[in-house]
Amino acid sequence: MQPSIVGSSSFGILWTKTYNEKERWYAKPLVYTPPGQKQLVFTVSSIVGTPVIDPNTNTAYFFAKGYQNKAASGGIAKGVYNFYAVNVLDLTDRPGFPVLVDGNNADNDPEQYFIGGTVLQRPSLTMIGGTVYGTFGGHCDLFNYTGMIAGVSTVPGVGVNSMFAMEAAPGAPPVTLDIMNSKGGKAGIWMSGNGQGHENKETPASGRSPLSTLDEVVANFAVSDGKIALQDYFQPYEYIGMDAGDRDLGSGGVALLDPSVFKGTNGVTRVAVTIGKNGKAYIMNADNLGSFKLGPGATDNIQTIISPNTVFGGAGSYPLEGGYIYFTPIGEPLLVYKLGLDQKGAPLFSKVGQSPENSAGRVGVGVPTVTTYKGQSGTGIVWVTDVDAGLKAYKAVPDDMRKLIRINIPPTGGLNKF
Repeated sequence: MQPSIVGSSSFGILWTKTYNEKERWYAKPLVYTPPGQKQLVFTVSSIVGTPVIDPNTNTAYFFAKGYQNKAASGGIAKGVYNFYAVNVLDLTDRPGFPVLVDGNNADNDPEQYFIGGTVLQRPSLTMIGGTVYGTFGGHCDLFNYTGMIAGVSTVPGVGVNSMFAMEAAPGAPPVTLDIMNSKGGKAGIWMSGNGQGHENKETPASGRSPLSTLDEVVANFAVSDGKIALQDYFQPYEYIGMDAGDRDLGSGGVALLDPSVFKGTNGVTRVAVTIGKNGKAYIMNADNLGSFKLGPGATDNIQTIISPNTVFGGAGSYPLEGGYIYFTPIGEPLLVYKLGLDQKGAPLFSKVGQSPENSAGRVGVGVPTVTTYKGQSGTGIVWVTDVDAGLKAYKAVPDDMRKLIRINIPPTGGLNKF
């Protein structure tokens, strides 16, 4: 999209949809064009994790929570998760689906098993090969839960083919059978609804098992034959204090940046960025995340950017015109950082601008998303949804006064993305 057109009378709202009073839309809508057909918008009410669509089969996959035997209610003990495969053209179930997820044991610790009533599937789904992966966290740390990654085959009749517990032996606390006891393993995965960064290919495991308790971490998993294995991790040196102070790293997802631009001259070929409740953005080598306390004085051995407040949405990026990243702390401006290099040739980001106005002073501000016109330099637009101001648009590169130029678009009303 051209910024000049977006800011003109030619750009506007084409249609809106009013839903029923009790309908809830937490998952992101997916814009999809089936081969040879008209574009459609696919979404599912009353689920939280955004589905994934396989364009080869016109199939949408998603996890949905309900109760045993399809009951209308039943409490935590009878809550279950099913995995659905739906034809996007007529919304019918694919043969062999849905698949029950509950009761499957973790591959990395058989004493840990999936209980749908105690967990919430919040992040967007990821499809690698013939397996769809969903990640699970808690209901604001209620109940006895452990964070899980579940992989379900897209082949009818196969079912769950991988389950990974974020807290496993030998470091995990003893298994507690009382599901109402909120002293379980925890280490939930939520990421404010973001999806898992991935290369869309399977990678053999290294054979290492670097950590068994994945609290407050960025983790890199190998995927082989659908199975998940921990490959590498980064854990902030102050993670214990973060955990105790409700300053979760997991409130923002991990962004894998375009490797053709975001790289160093020191051997760093891929960069990953995350930012969370503690307001720190961590710039990581995606091939060597940083582990734990490997920096000077047992601190972090990666670049850390201190933002003025908590972030609940992750980072956006723009790979043109030198390379930029963006994030929006609650109650603060949209912040912009540009790629550079330190004296050793490692990627180093520096603040180069911000929006002239602040975001809403509470959770719900969306992830910065950048579009261009046919990939051309000078056409970048960074979009952000705001709880109060609704959809906002800015030119992606700050002006000489270090300000992001606001593009006037028709008002949408407040939009919540949390």
